[in-house]
Amino acid sequence: MLCSWWRVLCLVLCCALFLGGSGVAAALLRHNGGHAGGKHAHNQRHKRRGGAQSRGRPGDGSPGGPSFELDLTRTNQNWYYATVSIEGEEVKLAVDTASNDLWVTNAKGPMPDEDKPTLTPRPFQVHYGRGRVAGQVQAASFELPGVKEECDVGVADDEDPWWQNQTSIDGLWGLSCEAGIADGLAAFGPRRLVGCLKQDNKLQKKTIALQLGVEGGTLSIGGIPADLDKRLVMMPKMERCDHWQVPLVSIGIRDRPGVSTPAPKAKDDDEDPFKGSWKSFSQYLQVDPIDMADSATQGPGAFKDFPHLGEWAMLDTGATGIVGPAAEVEPLAERMGASAADAHGTLQSYTIPCSQKDSMPDMRLTIGSAEQPLSVQIQRDDLLRGCDGAPGDQCRCYLALSGWQTKSWILGGSFLRATGGIAFDFENGAVGVAPGTAADADNAASAPAI
Repeated sequence: MLCSWWRVLCLVLCCALFLGGSGVAAALLRHNGGHAGGKHAHNQRHKRRGGAQSRGRPGDGSPGGPSFELDLTRTNQNWYYATVSIEGEEVKLAVDTASNDLWVTNAKGPMPDEDKPTLTPRPFQVHYGRGRVAGQVQAASFELPGVKEECDVGVADDEDPWWQNQTSIDGLWGLSCEAGIADGLAAFGPRRLVGCLKQDNKLQKKTIALQLGVEGGTLSIGGIPADLDKRLVMMPKMERCDHWQVPLVSIGIRDRPGVSTPAPKAKDDDEDPFKGSWKSFSQYLQVDPIDMADSATQGPGAFKDFPHLGEWAMLDTGATGIVGPAAEVEPLAERMGASAADAHGTLQSYTIPCSQKDSMPDMRLTIGSAEQPLSVQIQRDDLLRGCDGAPGDQCRCYLALSGWQTKSWILGGSFLRATGGIAFDFENGAVGVAPGTAADADNAASAPAI
């Protein structure tokens, strides 16, 4: 009789397992089947991913040189992305010097692997100016040129519409100064890739360098290329390590052909650190006072400099152009012959008639310090974001210069491409900028390497 009951019990359990019933048997099925199915899907997914490689090259081993370099590609949405292998799949990570988070879309996220330690799920959430991204932090294997590393990645399963429309990239690689903070101290919480590489002695230094062009560029990690290192002009040190910033000295706009405008009025004494005196400013800056003189005495083609000493600007590879305080941007746009367009949210854009784009004046930003200024000249082609409308009077070109209701400046792609390269040192928060052309080379006074 006892044997019969055992046979019945065994039969019930077998049916429960086969049919996926409730209770303990069903729980066992979900647990074991989940791992088996997950492992199968993981293996199948990796079969499709075989052979994925990061695009770049290992360093040459020279002292102070990069441990490896990654090629950057510029997209039609104005991102610069590096192709990195994550769990065997090629992922296009947009390089962002103004944030500290590394995340990928859910479609590119690593599959759970039972061969790796299981971690308690850790949520992440990032609010950018253009939308929110949220998901879970997972451990992942990264493969970089000549280097393999285990570190964390955010897998985004909840993206605001703006981010969903960024179809030219698969995720974001935040490389702000804060991204180099010791693990667990920053808001994002996970281990950061640059920190993981340095901790495992796979980087000579916790340093990166960017050299951007019209179609692409290079991201150097672990050191600075020798040809860039010797041309760097060191910026005054930031007060804190969050966003990478450089101090502004002045912004100049070249005279338009056939147009001569008077010098801008000085600020009130209580606002102007130089008490409204153009002469005192030029003496402090240690430049020829003619730079600050009325353009009518200089002739066409001279620059008019607007002083900005004491202001700092964030370096942002994720920004297209230049953004600044509305009240300070307006006279710059005016001098360029632009008129205000419809505001988009908090941003005030400016346009010029398409027929005037060939006479668009250049812009010159002087950064650094009064003792060691560096001028970066932005050509007119990089000051326009596109022209909309049918040919004729209705066609307008947008300036890559916008104003907003804050006191902050952002220097994006238009500025970064005009430099010869920029180096960032996570260890001490130092920034070095190289002049962009041979004509600017005399700005590059000798300075110690980062």
